Amino acid sequence: IPPEERAALAAKTLDLPWWPGPEAFAALDASGSARLLEFAAASAVPPRRRDELILQFGRSPYPETRVKVLSFLQVLDYPRFADIARASLDDEDDEVKAAGARALIGLNPPNKAQLLMPLLNSASEELRRLAMREVASAGVDRYLKAFDRLDGRTRETALRALSKIDPRVVDRLLEEIAAADPARRLAALRAIDVLGAEEPSRERLLPLLVDGDRRVRATALRVVKAGFERLVDALRDPDRRARANAVEALEDAADPRAVEILLPLLDDADHRVRANAAKALCRYGRDEGRLTLEAMARHASDAMRLSAAWAIGQVRFEGARTLLHDRAGVEKNPVVLAKLADALNQFQEGRP
Repeated sequence: IPPEERAALAAKTLDLPWWPGPEAFAALDASGSARLLEFAAASAVPPRRRDELILQFGRSPYPETRVKVLSFLQVLDYPRFADIARASLDDEDDEVKAAGARALIGLNPPNKAQLLMPLLNSASEELRRLAMREVASAGVDRYLKAFDRLDGRTRETALRALSKIDPRVVDRLLEEIAAADPARRLAALRAIDVLGAEEPSRERLLPLLVDGDRRVRATALRVVKAGFERLVDALRDPDRRARANAVEALEDAADPRAVEILLPLLDDADHRVRANAAKALCRYGRDEGRLTLEAMARHASDAMRLSAAWAIGQVRFEGARTLLHDRAGVEKNPVVLAKLADALNQFQEGRP
């Protein structure tokens, strides 16, 4: 029967009373087994009975047929597919094992790495590669979660052990620089530094120079080659948030070269960039920063006054408390007024 007619017939078939018994599979060749398997998978036989028929092919002597069993059961959402995929890892044929391994990787069970670990000793390069990637990924995940609990020596020892399991562990770590958790980004960044990533890999760390987290920015500045120069380039970024973060990173750099770079930013149109630059210059001991914040505190723009209130609360220059108190007495915007109150509270509570 031509394939098209066979598929149409299968779709109309509600029962398969003529189905061969398990003892007949040994007599079927691979091609015949494949046709029967495809027919059963495409049939209108009730799902439970259909799945039973397909599972019988799991005892086929042909590896390609056993691989098809996995493929069809996955497509048909067989309820116990995970058990079948796990069992296939013990198959005598490497192609069947590989199909099961790929299925488990897609299912992503919590013990995925543990299930695949025995394949590290396989004679098959593909099986070793699949297992190595998942075991290493799980190891990196556990390493990053435990990072803060490990002392420096243990961190390095564990990391170098991971790199021996999988030379591409740096790539795994580089994937983490986009993690939502800043602690995870920081741990990955420090780990990359320990392993001594090559320059092309370090290029991928550039976004961390303007990261929203101060610890991440400071570490990236140390790890990235020519990090200071890259920060200067980031000041031209069209994204105002990236520019503001770059200014804060220049403040953290404690590099005297930053002063001349920051001074022009006191006239930046963006309130956050201007306030960050003024705050940074105050840290560098430049009076221009204080004068700018005083002017911003009296600016007609609500956004400028809001950023000024925040920045003044951070740097606390001489006369800052009086300025905040005076501005709170005349401020009409409730959001700005709340920020002024918060800045004054920082003085009273001694918060940094």
